Amino acid sequence: MKKLLTTLTAAFYLGTVTFSLCCIGVRQSCANGIYVDGTGPVSNGRGGTNIAHSDNGTVIHDNPSALAALKGKRLEACFDFLVLPMSYRDPQNDEDGKNRLLLLPSFSYSQKMPQRPFGIGFGVYTSAGFSTEYRLVHPAYGKQKYASDASMTKMLLGVGWQMTNQWSLGLGAGPAYSRVAFEEPYTFQTGIFREQSVLVDMKGDDWALAWNLGVQWHIVDSTTLGLAYVNQDRFHLRGDADIQGLPLSDPTAHYQAAYDFKWPQTLGLGITHRFNTIHKISTDVMWIDWSSAFDELTIKLTDGDNAELNAVAGNSVQDVFPLHWKDSYAFRLGYEYLWTPVDTLRLGYAYNLNPVPDSTLTPMIPGIMTHLVSFGYGHTWDKWAFNAAYIYSFGPRQSVGNSKIIGDDYDQSSTRISAHFLSVGAQYQF
Repeated sequence: MKKLLTTLTAAFYLGTVTFSLCCIGVRQSCANGIYVDGTGPVSNGRGGTNIAHSDNGTVIHDNPSALAALKGKRLEACFDFLVLPMSYRDPQNDEDGKNRLLLLPSFSYSQKMPQRPFGIGFGVYTSAGFSTEYRLVHPAYGKQKYASDASMTKMLLGVGWQMTNQWSLGLGAGPAYSRVAFEEPYTFQTGIFREQSVLVDMKGDDWALAWNLGVQWHIVDSTTLGLAYVNQDRFHLRGDADIQGLPLSDPTAHYQAAYDFKWPQTLGLGITHRFNTIHKISTDVMWIDWSSAFDELTIKLTDGDNAELNAVAGNSVQDVFPLHWKDSYAFRLGYEYLWTPVDTLRLGYAYNLNPVPDSTLTPMIPGIMTHLVSFGYGHTWDKWAFNAAYIYSFGPRQSVGNSKIIGDDYDQSSTRISAHFLSVGAQYQF
């Protein structure tokens, strides 16, 4: 027991360091596409499929019931590198977004309890986010910076219970941190300042409890079915907002900002089947509840320091920004080929239904990539396993005629985005 506590303590400290690195990395820029299809090179190499697998530490996030099927003890560290080409067009602009190289680390520790029907694990993952930066001509303010930055990082403790020889059940829970920031020309959509355009720099962050549930059914030795649910993560973000461009003698104001931000709940069904000792396929189908999470964004600004503005509106302002996203489904397909006893090749494809309606399309929240193709390779050496994957994600250019977003910023506009993704990682079993 003392040795186990020592190992878990070390894993916790390593995870805390990884969590800090994740938060630093996503503050600089984070993954486009809003919700990642997979984390780590094993899952990414086979198109993000992971719900019915039990061969990597990401199962703590994707389906914690798989912890009951893991063998021995396992440490895993992964590093994901992203480059995100994007472009935006409207009658006044034809601009590419700023390309940045992003590093996002992840970490996990897992252990099957000796002579017990339980597996435990601890992991740190950045599972959602977006980031953009453009220099665009605004109808009123000329060329301005349009930038967004949002992320969610989870630190999860998972437990998997082998209920019978065929069934296992799992639960994961832990703190989640989210940060959202916008810097852009902004037009108020509701209230007393409706149709008033300003320059805004707003940011906020918050902590919440994240949890997930999963079950696996080992139908036969070669076939496993998995079902997993990830909760909706709700954050009451608090921070600051600086406003410029007010039609007053003092055109600036500083506020305390608060806004509710939700990352969607998901429900996934997966199956994996091994045809023989060298061929394995897997499929995941995911429901992503965007309609509840990204329906609208309510922004509350309080404790304003502009006396002239406060005399008109009081020291608080509220606005509701429309998004009206639709629920989405993701279809993922993966293939693995045991090339040699120590070398594995992986292929994957995923299709995501686009949740973003044309009427509220904005380059600030670029959730419009629909296709993903991936290639992966793994090599084992003694107690070590080294894995790598390349992923290319893309989608068609999406356009809007007359936008429902007040302000004429996005009328007659179009956006396109893609992502090049390199994922590398190492596992150590002991």
